[in-house]
Amino acid sequence: MKENKSINFAILMYHRICQYDTNDKYSVSANDFEKQIAYLHNNGFRTIIPEDIHTLSGSGNNKFIMITFDDGLESDYAAAYPILKKYGFKGACFVTTGFIGSGGYMNWEQVRKLKEESFSIQSHTQSHRFLEDLAESQVRDELNKSRAIIRDKIASNPAYFSCPGGRFNKRVIEIAKDLGYKGMFTSIPGYGNSKINNFSIFKRNIVTANISLKDYIEILNFNKQKIIGRKVNYYFKLFLKKIIGNKIYYFIWANIIKNNSVKYEK
Repeated sequence: MKENKSINFAILMYHRICQYDTNDKYSVSANDFEKQIAYLHNNGFRTIIPEDIHTLSGSGNNKFIMITFDDGLESDYAAAYPILKKYGFKGACFVTTGFIGSGGYMNWEQVRKLKEESFSIQSHTQSHRFLEDLAESQVRDELNKSRAIIRDKIASNPAYFSCPGGRFNKRVIEIAKDLGYKGMFTSIPGYGNSKINNFSIFKRNIVTANISLKDYIEILNFNKQKIIGRKVNYYFKLFLKKIIGNKIYYFIWANIIKNNSVKYEK
């Protein structure tokens, strides 16, 4: 497969935005989230969504920022959306279609409202299973079903997806490309994207509950040392997953952490 480098900008990955303090590593307080968004606004950042990507090639403008949310949690609509709207920003929601309408997740009317407010709605698969662990037919089913449901519910046709748990391999890329997806969003720390046979693989920087505003700003400013540290952590965990397998790693992680953030582990 031929790989070539493309556009370079920061993509942030969030999960839940909470109105209260929590032990969930993947929940950012609404207060901290607003401080982060206010910083972006006050420092001239402009939000983009996946649909804007084709207009950015060669721009070299590091003031572009993409704000993404995985899973389709209700806080996308109830907490994140009002803050983003206040500052004239938009985001991209990668929804797990099988979860929409269940407890803690948005319903389709809320998803439709976000789309009407210029948010991007993309796929996070149908059931949030790790794609690299599935048979080819199951991977196709996860990606096809989620896209068909989004198309049916809100008249939008996703061109991108994000990988549940950050797990993917070359086979997943080949299947997604064959199904007509333009690219996928990963949990690999870094900036912009690479391309394999015209299929885009986007790096994202996860924002967790314990991130300081200083660390947040360093990510925005392309701080190489900060990203190297994140990459070392990412690839160490990836190594463990390959050695012991996703299921065992996931079980150990869940029993060590012992809180309800387990399904969002990246």
